[in-house]
Amino acid sequence: MNEGNRDAFMGKSGRFFATFKGLSRTRRTLLDQEEEQRESSFLQDIEYLLCILRSSNDEEECIKAADRLSEQLSRNIVMNGAEIWKVGRRHISGGNSVEMRRSGFLLMSACIRSQRELSAVERYMFYQDIQEHDVKEDFAMCLDILRELTNDGRDITAMESTIMRLLSSWLFVCFKNTEKSRLKSRQMVSRHSNDVLYEENLKVLFTLITNIVKFHYSVFKEEEVVMLINDVIWISKKTTNKNDIKNVIHFLDVVIRYGYIPISALTNCVEILCSANIGILEFEDISWNIMKNLLKSHIAYNTVQSLKKFLETRDKLHSNVIIGAARFLSWILTTNEQNRLFSIPHGTIMETYKSALSLNIPQVDLEILKALRDFIGCKHIQEEMNYDEWDIPLEILTSCSKYLQYFTAQNKLLELPDMEFKDDIYTLLFQVTGQILSILQDLYNNSCYSGSSRKLIQYFSKIHTYLPESTCILLLDYYSIHYHYNQDYEKWPDNPIFIAQSFFKSSYYTTKVRIKALDLIKNIISTGIFFLPDQLVNDVFLSLFDDFSEECDHVVILESIKGLVEMAYDGNDIFFNKTIKILEKFSLLTFHQIEKLNSLTHQNSQDNSFTSVLGENVMFKDEKETIALASSKGLITLFLYYLRIRNNAKCIQLYKIILSIASNFEGNSDVRISALQILVRIRADSSHFIYLISDVGDLPLASNFKRNGKLECSNFSETIDRESSIELKIESNKTKSQQDNINNNVKSDKYLYNVLWTIPEKLHVEISPVDKYITHLKSCNINKLMFEITLEQSNGVDQILPISTWLKIVIDILKNEKDWEIYLYILVHISSQLRNKHLFCDSVHEIRELRTLIVDQLFDNVLVPVLLPDNFRKTDVMIALIDILIVLISYHNKYTKNEQDEIVVSFQMGLQKWSYAAKSCIHALTICCYELPISMSKLLSGILVKLSQLITSSTVSIHILEFLSSLARLPNVYANFTEADFRRVFGISLQYIQHSNAFTRSQLSDRSENVKESGQTSTSSTQMSQYVLTLAYNIIYIWFLALKLSERRKYVAWIVRGLLLANPLKNGLDEQSQTCYDMLLRFSYSNADIKGTLSNYTPDPFAISKTWLHGNSFITIDTSNSSDIIELIIRRSSGTVHFSCQPRESMNNENRTSDDMDGVQDQSIENAGSRKMPIKLFSLELPLFLPSYVLLQVSFFPELLEQSRPYLLADNEFTKRTLSVFDRIPVVDFHKIGVVYVAPGQSTESEILANTCGSQEYLNFMEGLGDLTRLKGNKTIYTGGLDIENNHDGEFAYFWKDKITQIIYHCCTLMPTNLETDPHSTLKKRHIGNDFVNIIFNESGSPYIFDTIPGQFNFINIVISRNSKYNYNVLSCKEDSASDIFFLVKLLQKKGVPEIGSIKETMISAKALPIFVRNLALHASTFSQIYHQIGGEYITNWRERLRHILRVKAKFQQSDSILEQPTNLSTTHQSTIDSSNSKLLDLDNINDHISYLEKALDFTVFS
Repeated sequence: MNEGNRDAFMGKSGRFFATFKGLSRTRRTLLDQEEEQRESSFLQDIEYLLCILRSSNDEEECIKAADRLSEQLSRNIVMNGAEIWKVGRRHISGGNSVEMRRSGFLLMSACIRSQRELSAVERYMFYQDIQEHDVKEDFAMCLDILRELTNDGRDITAMESTIMRLLSSWLFVCFKNTEKSRLKSRQMVSRHSNDVLYEENLKVLFTLITNIVKFHYSVFKEEEVVMLINDVIWISKKTTNKNDIKNVIHFLDVVIRYGYIPISALTNCVEILCSANIGILEFEDISWNIMKNLLKSHIAYNTVQSLKKFLETRDKLHSNVIIGAARFLSWILTTNEQNRLFSIPHGTIMETYKSALSLNIPQVDLEILKALRDFIGCKHIQEEMNYDEWDIPLEILTSCSKYLQYFTAQNKLLELPDMEFKDDIYTLLFQVTGQILSILQDLYNNSCYSGSSRKLIQYFSKIHTYLPESTCILLLDYYSIHYHYNQDYEKWPDNPIFIAQSFFKSSYYTTKVRIKALDLIKNIISTGIFFLPDQLVNDVFLSLFDDFSEECDHVVILESIKGLVEMAYDGNDIFFNKTIKILEKFSLLTFHQIEKLNSLTHQNSQDNSFTSVLGENVMFKDEKETIALASSKGLITLFLYYLRIRNNAKCIQLYKIILSIASNFEGNSDVRISALQILVRIRADSSHFIYLISDVGDLPLASNFKRNGKLECSNFSETIDRESSIELKIESNKTKSQQDNINNNVKSDKYLYNVLWTIPEKLHVEISPVDKYITHLKSCNINKLMFEITLEQSNGVDQILPISTWLKIVIDILKNEKDWEIYLYILVHISSQLRNKHLFCDSVHEIRELRTLIVDQLFDNVLVPVLLPDNFRKTDVMIALIDILIVLISYHNKYTKNEQDEIVVSFQMGLQKWSYAAKSCIHALTICCYELPISMSKLLSGILVKLSQLITSSTVSIHILEFLSSLARLPNVYANFTEADFRRVFGISLQYIQHSNAFTRSQLSDRSENVKESGQTSTSSTQMSQYVLTLAYNIIYIWFLALKLSERRKYVAWIVRGLLLANPLKNGLDEQSQTCYDMLLRFSYSNADIKGTLSNYTPDPFAISKTWLHGNSFITIDTSNSSDIIELIIRRSSGTVHFSCQPRESMNNENRTSDDMDGVQDQSIENAGSRKMPIKLFSLELPLFLPSYVLLQVSFFPELLEQSRPYLLADNEFTKRTLSVFDRIPVVDFHKIGVVYVAPGQSTESEILANTCGSQEYLNFMEGLGDLTRLKGNKTIYTGGLDIENNHDGEFAYFWKDKITQIIYHCCTLMPTNLETDPHSTLKKRHIGNDFVNIIFNESGSPYIFDTIPGQFNFINIVISRNSKYNYNVLSCKEDSASDIFFLVKLLQKKGVPEIGSIKETMISAKALPIFVRNLALHASTFSQIYHQIGGEYITNWRERLRHILRVKAKFQQSDSILEQPTNLSTTHQSTIDSSNSKLLDLDNINDHISYLEKALDFTVFS
């Protein structure tokens, strides 16, 4: 505006300006000059601008004027802003432009703000202008003006009557515009700036409305409030924007806080609150706070009714509303502020929930379940609820269980893992149900559940498919206590047996649950076995195993088999038959089928922590068992059970199944071994009654195959060829790359597998002691017995167990088996069973077939298809086959002569083919000498040839020599011997003597060089070598005496040369060889018994007596003055000989003096019986005989120049003492051996020693062991300390002797017994306890323990026991012949005593028993005497006599002054026979030396 116009304007408007000036006032009361000037300028501007607004028609000019005026007013306060507005109100007219209207609204706002207070009229004026303005584009400006006018809702003076309607209409319009804007945005249409403005306007409008209601609720009529609430509610229902909901919620909160919700609008409000609570998480708390405020108000009841209505009505409501209602009701029940809220009965809400379930809305049901969870989870509610109030919650739970169908049985409540869609409604339902289940379970377990237990269990039963393990256990525990029976079992309300069946058959349940279910079924059926229908027992229980072959849980498998077995105990025949069919089917699974099941098990492994459930009642504890093994063990358990209760028919039925398991060549090895463990333990007693043993005892073959230790499958493996079918089965499923890797690390021709058994053996099914299996099953036909009386009559009928079938299986395994574990098991165990001959009495054909098979395999040197482990040889198996064949010797009465011969030939071939089998073959041949003498006699020559080849082997030499020693006392066996055969026998002994001496010299040489390093040789090895060497010399003695007298001279040179070859570096023979040579001198031309003393000779006190030491003998000659008898006594190392001589022709009496003697008559040789055998020796023609004369008659020139001259012993005390000591040295080997009888059932020392008699078998044995002799006054035998004066040790004793050996038996039963004065039989034990060797005739029925009768000097026990357990309940008149009765002979050594001989345990017939045991005892006693020396050298009686002679001779040599006298013999015990030194020096080599000595020593040349 220019100055001109301005002046004109001022002039024209002077009056209005004056009015305005009068109304205006400055902001301050004290103004300086400058302020006055500014105010004057402001007023002028206002007047000027108002003039323009009033008069100008230029729109632009008016807009600028209005804007300028608004600016001025914003900086100043005027007194009458309403007047200014009256001038500018035309600017907001609808016909003006937008800019024009905008400037008008700005001016209105400035007018309102520029005036301190507006009157009601002024306020109404402004409000009316806004209310009447209907341009929708100006809504935002109108809203701002209204906010200014009402001070943001705090002052509505003059607007009360219509502002509510205005706001309601604005709310509608604003929401519509906002929704259109949002729609455009969603449709991706370009958004206008007004769209954003709409959102803001709506927010501002809600704020304004909220404030108006907050500050002025009381001024409004109820219908106006209802109208506004309904409009707000309508928006909340139409909107999809969270901010709108927030505004609505805030509005309702204000209404309730500063006013109240009218009843007519309450339902809508509650609906919005319910919906907001569910729909938007952030409104959960505020909506609940609003709800609490409602519940604290006077309309609380109406609020609750609204909530109930939402749940009960079938009107279409949004699910959020219903869900929210359910939640609010839950919170009402469970809130901590319940005492300040409206009280609602629990039952009412539960009924409402129950009604809401009919809506079939999963989300609603979820909220109900959550509400129920929170409800029953409150401790105070649990305490308040009574018995009946639990029914509805359980009904709700039962109704909601329909949602569990969306899950498989594999998903368990409480155990649902995090899923991909964790907000899935059904997953949430499942989880909440599980939470409720947990609460109920805890309440029940803690006895806090006050409702019906039966109804709770019914609910659990309904959802049992989805129950977790703990709840399943709870359910099954309840049924195990509270189950009941009903004849109409299909209509049982709970059906516990079918629920348990469901638990068991589903593999989704844990092991604990399934086994618990199985126990429940067993309990129900076993308790109701007598009145439950058989169909239920048979069909229901057995149906559990319809698909059992696919079962993957090992523990369930084992317990199921246990259940089947337990039920079969008392089940009917149908149940039993079905049970064993099931078990048989699984036990006969092939290797491939088992591998398939194992792979399934690996893929579907489950929790096996079942100890707390099963406890100690687990029948099978090995978690690695397969279903086949478990089934096999179940069958075996049944078999043992029916054996114990004597159900013969079922025993035989089960026995045949066990046989089929053992013969299943395609089956699992563990399974087959479980069957074999029982089969090899079957025995028959002496009356052929079947029983079982738990311990098979020592199995020597187990040690040979390294099976005599504890089984450690994880560390113990053996190697077999990769071509084995087992490895082909396993390797077939490996990929090529895997196979390449294996081939790089493992040899291509080897395969590793685990050892399945060892000795002592861990049985798959434990066997009780023998007395628990006393059966009426027999091993053979009872009609074969001639007569039998049973002391205990049995109602059952004896039946035959088909043992022959078992033996056929054994034959088949030995012939065709490929599995090393099975084959070896039979090899090791069958011998022990075959010793029980009563078991196989009815299996003659099979025994002969078994013999044929083994003989053929030994002959052909071919085994079965089994692949040997890498660490074993074919020889090891052949030794095992020989061991079996040894036992089969005891069945020789069932064989033909050719078959018996084949057995001996087999052993002979064993000597030739397998050096490692020599010990076993020698053992076998020893037995054959007693049992098959005819066959042995035929083949003995060939056997000796082979033995001569093996004698230098240190491992078998002792066995060969013991064999020859025993053979020498069996004349019927070697009756057909030729000269060559005898020479072989002597050659074997001499060969060993030569080998032993050479080895000893080598050892001495090495020891002398390394004495500090090596020290002394082993005591035990020294004792053993002494024993074997002694044995070798004894064989020469025994066999030489076994020769006919007329044949003996043929072998002297042979023996002498052998002895010389054994001493190549000496000038003659060593001590043992000298005694042997002396023996040859004594027995080459005589069979007279040797004597050590002259028991029947009393020297004439007036006779002239002289003694000479001549060579290695004392020669005593007595000439009597009173008779013509000349007494000639020759004392040598091998005995003493006494001759009585008388001259044939009488001398002239005139020429005789008192010193003369008559001529010598026939010589007499005194034997053991003091008999005199006349022999013409020589005759004397001299009239007088002196002792020296007789000596000179047997010494001839020129031999006196070459032989040792006799030394005359002085007639003094020294000579008498020397001869007396010499005579006291025995000339035969003495042995004292104890014999102890152990009666049935005895096990202690006092019981055993108190026996005074024995069985008939014992008496027969003793009669064959020796001769019975009277002790009192008996000085002709060695009694071993038995009293011969007063019968203190009994009246009689058994003894045995040959020409060089005597045995006295300390027989306990012949010794006096007085239990009153000697309760512990110490008088008997003083003999038995000091005997090196004891023979134990054990009929106790139990194995004899070595230390039963402890003694310091008891080194070896020979235990004789029956081959079959004796049945004392059965008396039989049928007596087997001595050749049919067999005994088991076993050698037991004291700890630390080395093993001797090849015979540790063997079967021997009663006929051969005495001589077999005597020979065995003789060997044992000889060794024990050597062992008793404790490291010293063992000196025989003959060597001791020789040494006595040599000691006397040495004294004479030391005092001899004649140098020509031979001095090569000294106390160093070197040779006694010497050639002249000059000749020895001329010898070029040792062979010439031996040849010279051989000629010198061969007395047969001139005799």
